Amino acid sequence: MDTLQVKVKSIPFVGEKLLSIREQLLGNKTKEGLVIDKNDQQILQALIVIEEFCKELAAIAFVKYHCIV
Repeated sequence: MDTLQVKVKSIPFVGEKLLSIREQLLGNKTKEGLVIDKNDQQILQALIVIEEFCKELAAIAFVKYHCIV
């Protein structure tokens, strides 16, 4: 995870690129003119997938906890 943090910090305009990649993964049109390196794109896609996976795990744990209590 530390390696991912270091790589993300080195990406210029990471916020804009992250939003663009998220829109691209959702199938929406992205901004023209925003150039994203292939390596940066893979890193950001992986980051988004990890984030969504963690959200799903948290939702499952939340539901399971509330069903037991």
